[in-house]
Amino acid sequence: MFARLFSLITLSVVSGLVIASTIVVSNRPLHSLATSVLEGVTTPILLLPNSQSLHFQNLKPSQALLARDADRVYWLGPLVEPELSTFQATHWVDVSLHPSVIWRPIRAWGDQDQSYTSTRDPHIWLDLENGKALVHAMAADAGTTFPDQASQINVNARNLIVRIEQLDRTLAKRFEDSARRGYAVSHDAYQYFEARYGLTSKAILSRDPHAGTSAFRVRLMADAIAKAEVSCLFSEPALSSRILKRLESEYAIPVIELDPLGFARAPGAELYLELIEAIGDGFLDCFQRGKP
Repeated sequence: MFARLFSLITLSVVSGLVIASTIVVSNRPLHSLATSVLEGVTTPILLLPNSQSLHFQNLKPSQALLARDADRVYWLGPLVEPELSTFQATHWVDVSLHPSVIWRPIRAWGDQDQSYTSTRDPHIWLDLENGKALVHAMAADAGTTFPDQASQINVNARNLIVRIEQLDRTLAKRFEDSARRGYAVSHDAYQYFEARYGLTSKAILSRDPHAGTSAFRVRLMADAIAKAEVSCLFSEPALSSRILKRLESEYAIPVIELDPLGFARAPGAELYLELIEAIGDGFLDCFQRGKP
């Protein structure tokens, strides 16, 4: 029995299972940034790998235990991930509180939509400037969690910020060189990306992709398409909308899928930059297909 106990203790110490801090990250984009920040230090665990929306996040018992027992949980706070608020504890770090994070107000679209109780748009990660702020927030906290590896964490963070800035410049140049076309979105998730690159949506179907669509918004979108104000419609992996299919069929307008959470991508260090670049590709594809 003592030999078995000694073996278990030795294995735990050698493998780092006892002494290593466990970092859990709530969603895919944030987990991607954390994976880069913590490269060579520890591998963060994605809390909700199958979540298709930050509006509704239900933790399984095993996930709730994982979050409870972690040394740190990085998340985007109650305004962005309200369903996780009931699990919040002192070891949860709301990285959206970093002072450099840019918040934008919820957009008014002419009808009484009660999808959000907040006045602020929660899709903050879709602005690359906010991506940099989230990196700074996690690097600062991780440096205190892993003080002996703080220098490595800072190097990782600087390298990641360089890559974010490179992508930002590339996208800005691509949009500068492209003709602009009107478009509509099924989910009003892209204000931060649009503001970053001077884009403007003509119509939306819903602020919340799971809350349904009003007849008022369908009528506005159909009118915009009929007036040739819209060259394409943007959908998402989590949406299977008969309305979009009907509009696509009636008006022969292309539907292009965007993936703001990177749900269709493998979790990991590259996911965040890939999903932002892919959103840019989607907008530019729309502009190239559409009529002036």
